[in-house]
Amino acid sequence: MSTDESILGLEQPTARTRFSFIKLPKVERFVCSRRDIEAVFGNTTLEWVGTGTEKSKIYGRRYSPRPKFDGPVVAELSIGHRSDSRPILYLYATRIDQYSDDALEEFKTEILPKMKAWLDGEIAKPETSKLGNSESFVTEWTGVEHRIHYLRWL
Repeated sequence: MSTDESILGLEQPTARTRFSFIKLPKVERFVCSRRDIEAVFGNTTLEWVGTGTEKSKIYGRRYSPRPKFDGPVVAELSIGHRSDSRPILYLYATRIDQYSDDALEEFKTEILPKMKAWLDGEIAKPETSKLGNSESFVTEWTGVEHRIHYLRWL
C-alpha cells in the first residue's frame, strides 16, 4: 500500500475473527477448539466462527448438488460471492460416545488444513467463475470416516 493510500484512509482495516461458542452438555463436544482454528486460519481470515446443534442446519432445495448425509454434519465453511462477503465457519456439536478422540485428531490435522486450502482456492477465483450465491465445504462424520461435500447455494 502506498503512502498516499494510507494518508487518505483508503487502507482496509483487518477485522479479527469473531467467535461465538455455546455451552454444551458434558456428553457433547465440538470437533475443534478456537486455538485449533486460529492455528490453521489465523485470526483474520474468517469473519465469524459459530456453533450450534446439528439439527439447527437444514439443507433445502436451493443447494446443488442436493446433499445426502449418512451421519451428522460436524462442520461447515462457507463463503458468499458478494464482494463484501467474508468466510464463516460453523461447528456442530457431536456426542462424545459417537465421535472418538482419533476422529477429533483427524479433523484437526487433516480436515482443517483441507478447509483452508479450499477457502484459499475460492478466494482466488475470478469473479467470472463464481456461480450461485455461496459455496460451502461441509464435513460429515459417518461413524467411521469424515466425508466432505462441496455445495453451492443457488
